[in-house]
Amino acid sequence: MMRNNAYHFDDQAMSRIFPFYFVLNKQMKMERLGDSLKKLDPFINEETGFADCFDIIRPSCDFSNFELASDGINQMFVLQNRRTKITLQGQWERVGSEDLLMFIGAPWFNSTEELNESGLLLTDFAPHNPLPSFLHQLKLQEIVNDDLRFALEKINNQKLELFNATTKLESLTDSLEESNLRYEYMSKATSEAIWDWDIVSGRVFQGIGFNKLFKYDITLNYIDVNDWKNRIHPNDFDEVMNSINTVLQSKEENWRCEYRVKKADGDYAMVNDSGYVIRDENAKPIRMVGAVLDITKQKEEEINRLLFQSVVTNTHDAILITEAKQGDPIVYVNEAFSALTGYTLNEVRGKNPKFLQGPESNTDAILQIRNSLSSGEATEVQTINYKKNGKKYWVSISLIPIRNKTQNITHWVAIERDVTQIHLMNEDMNTQKKFMEDILGNIPTDIAVFDNKHKYIFLNKYAVADPEIRRWLIGKDDFDYCAFKGIDNALAENRRNLFLKTIKNKTNSQFVDEHIDKKGEKHYVLRNLFPHFENNKLQFVIGYGIDITERKLIEIQLNDALQSIKKTNTELEQFAYVASH
Repeated sequence: MMRNNAYHFDDQAMSRIFPFYFVLNKQMKMERLGDSLKKLDPFINEETGFADCFDIIRPSCDFSNFELASDGINQMFVLQNRRTKITLQGQWERVGSEDLLMFIGAPWFNSTEELNESGLLLTDFAPHNPLPSFLHQLKLQEIVNDDLRFALEKINNQKLELFNATTKLESLTDSLEESNLRYEYMSKATSEAIWDWDIVSGRVFQGIGFNKLFKYDITLNYIDVNDWKNRIHPNDFDEVMNSINTVLQSKEENWRCEYRVKKADGDYAMVNDSGYVIRDENAKPIRMVGAVLDITKQKEEEINRLLFQSVVTNTHDAILITEAKQGDPIVYVNEAFSALTGYTLNEVRGKNPKFLQGPESNTDAILQIRNSLSSGEATEVQTINYKKNGKKYWVSISLIPIRNKTQNITHWVAIERDVTQIHLMNEDMNTQKKFMEDILGNIPTDIAVFDNKHKYIFLNKYAVADPEIRRWLIGKDDFDYCAFKGIDNALAENRRNLFLKTIKNKTNSQFVDEHIDKKGEKHYVLRNLFPHFENNKLQFVIGYGIDITERKLIEIQLNDALQSIKKTNTELEQFAYVASH
């Protein structure tokens, strides 16, 4: 026994009062153990390590060393013997010089069959508690209520009470059958999964809704509360347990929590779980009944709604929403719409969006929008709209139908972007492009413009006279041209090499382009290439050529004549030399 916290045990006395106790030293090994614990697991001895004998079922804690284990004092622990799988329930106490831990507990059985299989006898339990704690685990149908239990206890002595009890049992059975039938109908009718938790025994009854919602086998009507806990998503576990413990430790009767629960297929569902706490006469919680509702789809829809609301509210694009009914009345515009047009929601609510159109609005775009509304198909157009102050602006409109679960269109969403500046820039660019093409096209010189891959992006009529061939060459290169003209690829190879050399050196280059036409006549063109870079990136290369065939032929003739004169002079010099000798 223990006196003044001194380490002194009377093994016989301890085994008589706490037959399943054991003591751990700082090395987490057994120093003392009760006689019934030895019988429960003959392999346990005074040198056995705790971790070799038991697994901790609850609470979830670190029990790897003596200091951490000491934190578990005054908590209810459930241990499971690793060999017999029999469960012990009890508490830890610091003893001796506080360098020892003692576990005081008793086995926990779910049925008489489990007790019989353990090999334990009633004499193995403490004298002050000869009955194992499994008795309260008997099914509800075995003990209907306190009146029936009282009648059954006197059945051998009082026939009248037996008759009354039998009559009452029949009545209760009928009521129970009617109640069970009502419960079955209610379970089938509701979209919730009903549960009933016996807090004392730790068993949870699950209704047929658990099969409908989560595909669990509800033929196993009762599960251990730990099985339910294991279904909770790890990230939600602490929050759920804290919320339940808060209610159980208070005087509150209602509990509600949203969390993720694992389904039979391994996926998780978001649920809304609510329960009602039943307490005994001392306000101690003994039972809790409730229902689980799968709200996964609602949560996803809520998230999507919030995302949509955030996008609509915070986007820089103007958003306009109309109802899909006669007149297409506006029901919503965001702040970006008001900033763009000058109209507030109150000013446009109930109106048809066509009030934004005006004299210069694109009639083809308006017709395309009407066709989209009729066909129920999304579309995208550009047109001119008018602001509240009468100023026009170019706008790109994406029109999207919103459908309900039956695929009927309920609303139309128009996403509008101000593209006035882009449109004006395009107009300026087109004007400049036309201006440059007019200039380049009318300069009486062979002019071509290439992209950074040596593809033609412009040719004037002096480069290629045939307009059809000019159009055909856009996007093509000299290899395509040589193949088309039947010219040797050497021309294209030479031009490509000079092009690459030009952009590599980032400077102008000049060369004579020589080729023979289909008639076998030679042509000479003096070509110049001018690369254009912006931010060190090649944008395009302008090339122009001057036909120097006539000059080149004269040059060749003069060179041939000069060579002939040189040859004649040499012959005359040789003749004079011979004649003088």
